[in-house]
Amino acid sequence: VGRHPGDVAVDLDARLGPTEPARAFRALGAAAVLTLFGDRDRQLTVDAGGRDVRYKPDPDHDWRGPSLGLQLSLPLWTSPDDTRQLDLEISARADARAYDGLALISLCPPEAPLETGCVVPSDQRRQDLVQVASVEATYTGRAVWSAGYTFTRDASTSLGQSLRRHRLNLAGTVLLPAEVYLTTTLTLQAEQYRDGLLIAEDLTSQTFLTLDDDNRSSTAR
Repeated sequence: VGRHPGDVAVDLDARLGPTEPARAFRALGAAAVLTLFGDRDRQLTVDAGGRDVRYKPDPDHDWRGPSLGLQLSLPLWTSPDDTRQLDLEISARADARAYDGLALISLCPPEAPLETGCVVPSDQRRQDLVQVASVEATYTGRAVWSAGYTFTRDASTSLGQSLRRHRLNLAGTVLLPAEVYLTTTLTLQAEQYRDGLLIAEDLTSQTFLTLDDDNRSSTAR
């Protein structure tokens, strides 16, 4: 567990220039949403649409494509006096991402470790299929407790970008004196890279992680 050698934080303001806003991402999206209601507060939501994401420091990471998702909410149990409840939520999503950048390929000798010098762009645009499935159980009573598991699979045509991610979330909220709420969250994350992970020593060859991915407990291999 830990950071890779040579990891750095990049000053986005300096790279974007004085005329550009400081935010690194610009995301646009539109979707049609259908919600079906059943008995006992059961609910199924389906959405279909598209997204367009611009990563301002590096246009190679700009992408666009269709998106499809569903979410199922199931009340599992309610106490006779309606003061306690157990709910289950299941969701799944798939994004087809067409990137502006080219897919990377390896010219390294067979069985040799990946090195920056022999990983080069191909003549094909990068294409990713990102699939996410999650399940979460929540108990509500005098306190609120939840446990969830999320599995992410990114199938990419670019070398070093395909991965499988396992994430476990545990959370609890309790009421303290003076009507103060205390919430504690534990997140554990493990990642498996299909092609291995290339650790670059220069900024121009490095991939990037958003704070949402990097600012967690995690392991990678």
